[in-house]
Amino acid sequence: MAITTLTLDATCPQEPGERRKCAACLREQLLVTPGIRSVDLHCTDGDSQATLELEYDPAMLSLSELSVQADRAGTCLLPTRAQVVLGIEGMVSPRAEQSIERALAKLPGVVASASYASRSLRVEFDRRTCALPEIVRRLDDLGLRLRSGGPKPIEKESVPSFSERTFSTLREHRQLVMAIVGAALLLVAFITHTMHGPEWLRLTAVIGCFVLAGWFTAIDTFKILWQFKFDIDVLMFAAAFGAASLGHYEEGGLLLVLFALGGAGEQLAMDRARRAIAALAKLAPDVATVRDTAGHETQVRVEDLQKGNQVVVRPFDRVPADGSVVSGASAIDQSPITGESVPVEKVVGDQVYSGTINGEGLLLVSVTRLASESTLAKIVKLVDEAQTTKSPTQVFTDKVEKKYVPLVLIGTAMLIVLPPLL
Repeated sequence: MAITTLTLDATCPQEPGERRKCAACLREQLLVTPGIRSVDLHCTDGDSQATLELEYDPAMLSLSELSVQADRAGTCLLPTRAQVVLGIEGMVSPRAEQSIERALAKLPGVVASASYASRSLRVEFDRRTCALPEIVRRLDDLGLRLRSGGPKPIEKESVPSFSERTFSTLREHRQLVMAIVGAALLLVAFITHTMHGPEWLRLTAVIGCFVLAGWFTAIDTFKILWQFKFDIDVLMFAAAFGAASLGHYEEGGLLLVLFALGGAGEQLAMDRARRAIAALAKLAPDVATVRDTAGHETQVRVEDLQKGNQVVVRPFDRVPADGSVVSGASAIDQSPITGESVPVEKVVGDQVYSGTINGEGLLLVSVTRLASESTLAKIVKLVDEAQTTKSPTQVFTDKVEKKYVPLVLIGTAMLIVLPPLL
């Protein structure tokens, strides 16, 4: 467990009895939370200011979750520490998560948790010791780019041709394609060796298998070795080429093919999770119809809606923003947000949510929340944040991997060197 000691400014009740009760409740509430080792609340007599000290694992618990647990116990955390979830591009594999986290941990007061699955990074930092631009500069040094989240121009989507769709699919799943082609070449090499075919054909197929199936493994291996660290990619790479050095080319190729297929399957699962998150974010429409006081209607971007704007929601359209019904009545399908299987009747004064589907009635809705503050936006943000939080099993696996791989490599070297010497 990568324990981090964190000191946060907080507020607590001024009454001594309530203060002791608050401290006891806070310890009881937080110590049962996975990832927290110790909690201590220091309150000053006659002052509402307090200091919360705790040891916790940032990979298993985010600052927002910690704040929620503290609020439940009656203690409010002051905003001296900030948390932001950034979309990033340039992560080539799940192994890049640990490299990013280690690099950002060198900045004062910064704790980071990266997620290859969602291509996002949760960063918790102290506003007093580190600024967000410094974190962005460190990401630039690592070759990472922030994913653009700005509004996109409204344009008619063109339908790609069959060749464009095919090329896009092959490029998107290139890791799986290379693994399958590598497996086919391995099969050719095995059949050639079994049938005593030409040796040049066997060696050509084996070399092609090693290049295609081991391409991504080799990239990850050299990046890890450049940092003087070891992981499972290094172990698999060493095992494959160790087998080839002993003349067992097909066995080494089989290791790389199996590892490549496993990585491709992991990539497919992560792509599916990313598409699900993207589909959730696209539930809200891009534009909304705003009606002014004179009754004129104009099309505006949902991002440009302001509180108090009145938007027209026509039958079977999606509600563009959170708001309250000003006029009209209709049944709203709220299943994307609340999970209710039956449409809910909405009349004047009722709340509606962005991304829900209007029924047969025409509604005029007054916007009560900005697009970035809507219920749907909060759900997407929570899902992104949850993607960056690692499970206890994953944290344990990462910890074991750091010791397991070097031990295996050292043991193998001893097995090769010691018996001949003895």
